[in-house]
Amino acid sequence: IKIENPISSSPPGSTDTPQNDIFTIAVPFGGEVIRWQFIFDGTNQKISPDILLPSTGFDDFDPEFDDIKSLLHWDNENKDSLLLAVQETVHLFKEHQRQVCYGIDKNLSSELSELLTEVYLKRAPKTKAPKSLNVLVKIPVDLKPLLEMFSKEISERDSIIHSPLLLVKFDLEVKKAVPMPFLPSHFEKIIGSKDQLNIPPYTMSTTIHQYVKKVEEKLTEVVQTVVTSQSKRCEYVAAFLRQFPADVLEYDAQNFSSISLVFSYQTFYFLVHISLSKFFPQNLPSVTLQSAYHLTKQDELFKKTFTNYPYSPRWSGTEMAKRTKNFILEKIPLFKDSCIRNGVL
Repeated sequence: IKIENPISSSPPGSTDTPQNDIFTIAVPFGGEVIRWQFIFDGTNQKISPDILLPSTGFDDFDPEFDDIKSLLHWDNENKDSLLLAVQETVHLFKEHQRQVCYGIDKNLSSELSELLTEVYLKRAPKTKAPKSLNVLVKIPVDLKPLLEMFSKEISERDSIIHSPLLLVKFDLEVKKAVPMPFLPSHFEKIIGSKDQLNIPPYTMSTTIHQYVKKVEEKLTEVVQTVVTSQSKRCEYVAAFLRQFPADVLEYDAQNFSSISLVFSYQTFYFLVHISLSKFFPQNLPSVTLQSAYHLTKQDELFKKTFTNYPYSPRWSGTEMAKRTKNFILEKIPLFKDSCIRNGVL
């Protein structure tokens, strides 16, 4: 929620009355932003503000003044009075939208009543027929294991636990629905992006309740995969430490997301960088060979990255390290030749 377009009802240059006594409050709701203008009497702060509610969505929202108790019993000494008025107005708007939805589709309305949702309807221009319906649903997924595991990577602000949200936009004219997941910032930082989720498509034959359950199961699976990946990455890195104890340059000892080693082949010195994603072992680790002294035309160390080589997520960490070692040994002569031909000393 934020305040926009503050203006003053008093004449320019006046210092006798409060400034910015008229402003707009923008409220995110159901995947949209609704804006209500609050108008105070700058000459009498004891009087409750008027609320200008522009036409929004399907069917105009015009609550009775007496239904907004914080306005009816306005207390200008209470610093939370305005917040209470906004909260009550949002609650009334939510109930209004539910009632409108019930008049359009009783089955859908019944489903939504069982979920933690916000419903927002839009009407087509010059008609009262509903054009679209937005459904914003809270997905009950436990993210605490991720917060505990990646606590050092997450700021104090991001550590506040918020549930993922799912916005489903229904086009009532063409009978089509588009799902859009919204993730807490810390969750998105951990998994990389919401594109990693691969949530199932929405079909009109699926009920919203069934679809929300599918998304919940998918998110739970992603959380479990990332949590399990930590121990698998540790096993993988440990296998390299055992096989090449004298060749390790550095490695990530906290999240086990990378390890770098130094090798030589016929007086040719090179580095090996291995990166593991948070979805390891499902995702193949990337292997980068880097010359210790050959440069590119951009004055960067010559390197080549491999993302396709013999690999199975079912192998043990020891087996993965062994297979990766064999792959590196196979590529060294070709990489050395490429450095000599294309690199600059």
